[in-house]
Amino acid sequence: IVLDNLTPQAPRLDFILSVKKTFDRVVVTASSDIFSSFFKDERRLADFCDLQIRPLTRRQQEELIKNRLALLELTDPVTDGFVDSVENHINSIIISHKVVPRYPFFVLSILQSYEAFMPNDLSITSYGYCYYALIVASLIKAGISKRDADLSVCFNFADHLAFELHQRSQHTTGRPTIDFDQFVGNYRTKYILPDAVVNRLADETFGIITREGHFRTRYVYYFFLGRFLSRNENKAEIGDLLNQMCDETYLRANYLTLLFTLHHTDDRRIIENILLRTMCTLDDIPIATLDTAETQRFGDILGSLKEDILSNEPVDEERGRARDAHDKNEGADTDGDEEEEFDGAATDLYRILKNNEIMGQILRNKQGSLERKEIAEIIETIADGGLRLVNSLLRDDKEISELAYYISRRSPRYKLERIKKELRFVAFFWTLVNVGKVVQAINLPELRELVEDVVGTRGTPAFDLIGYFSQLDSAQQLTAKERTALDDLMKRHRDPFIRRVLSLWTQNYMNTHKTDRRIEQAVCERLGIQYRSRGSRK
Repeated sequence: IVLDNLTPQAPRLDFILSVKKTFDRVVVTASSDIFSSFFKDERRLADFCDLQIRPLTRRQQEELIKNRLALLELTDPVTDGFVDSVENHINSIIISHKVVPRYPFFVLSILQSYEAFMPNDLSITSYGYCYYALIVASLIKAGISKRDADLSVCFNFADHLAFELHQRSQHTTGRPTIDFDQFVGNYRTKYILPDAVVNRLADETFGIITREGHFRTRYVYYFFLGRFLSRNENKAEIGDLLNQMCDETYLRANYLTLLFTLHHTDDRRIIENILLRTMCTLDDIPIATLDTAETQRFGDILGSLKEDILSNEPVDEERGRARDAHDKNEGADTDGDEEEEFDGAATDLYRILKNNEIMGQILRNKQGSLERKEIAEIIETIADGGLRLVNSLLRDDKEISELAYYISRRSPRYKLERIKKELRFVAFFWTLVNVGKVVQAINLPELRELVEDVVGTRGTPAFDLIGYFSQLDSAQQLTAKERTALDDLMKRHRDPFIRRVLSLWTQNYMNTHKTDRRIEQAVCERLGIQYRSRGSRK
């Protein structure tokens, strides 16, 4: 017998104890808070085994996605690249921003919400639709009718509640306080709001708000706050607020609010605002070209790197290791809204990073309604911002030497040459990280042609890298087209940095994607490394 949603009432505990005499196995579910507060030290439950549902690791998430895809009647084969594209969209929509934890429920909900409309196409294109589906499902379970009129009452009330909480949060630290009964009374002076609706919205099990007037989950709060702002953005007060948020996207609350506002609106002003601020941030720093003059400081770093990193392990094992590394770098998922304080250069740095993430979401959500020239401008702005970040830290040997000398004077026990080598490695790593973040924002198969146009127009080694990496990362598998693109770049670029990075990025792709043996052999010959067959390769 399964007993769902244990609550503190004594009769329920008595019932659990009584059914133990009848059933071979008794499963009882309860929220972690209820269990910790009332039942953790309950002696009468001592023979129960305490189990918890915890967020998935990335390795487990991929396995869940693969198992789900195996149940669908897809016309095309499920390649590793296809799994990557589905997983990247899921991470982009509900995971990466830590709005909700990586629980199986959320991963499957987002997959199934799209399968309902596109059973043979898992192209996830709407940032907010998944949240909408989850919210409506909760409201219906709480007893709200499916009629549009009834849902409209709930949504309008939630819009105003979210904005009220936002306004209060501006004048306090931590969770804002609200007199919920007073708020409901004030709301009713303008709008119709039946008592039954309030009670169902605050339903103990399925309601989206608490009895104290707070939203139960953060994604619901940001969804409705963004919706309110998008419906009132022509008002001067709201317009000023959105401008402030666009200027302070390095603050987590502003960043998430803008993501949801963009989902709800077709107004171009927010997009133009973010583009302009990205262009004007760190505009005194030159955009990195990664030509020989800029990359010569990496000479000793390249000498210490292995040329051949092609793995002997099965592809699935390598994919698992890559996801384990992501988990380690991410740390544990949190459910807080803590803000970090930034000033000076750090503020500008985080503004570009967050603006690029927002513009990456714009490309995913709005590509069908943006003109080609607008999409190209966004792609170019993302790349320029990321390449400015490359030059924002240790851009040349002069800066490295000056900083190394300063450190050695402060800490004489460290040798000057060792400090320089460590700083060069930091600069090398910083370069690859920022190029990778640009690629992550624009690596959509639908945008490949426009990315190629931008790359061709700019014509720098940095843009060549960005173009090839975005093509590779959005590929279903390694094909003759990617092999030809690699061959052309290796012929055109003699710079050891460019050639080594091209090689390492391609080998890493082959390590984590099953590919036709003949293509891999040709690529290995081009890279000057030995081809090794693995059991899980074709």
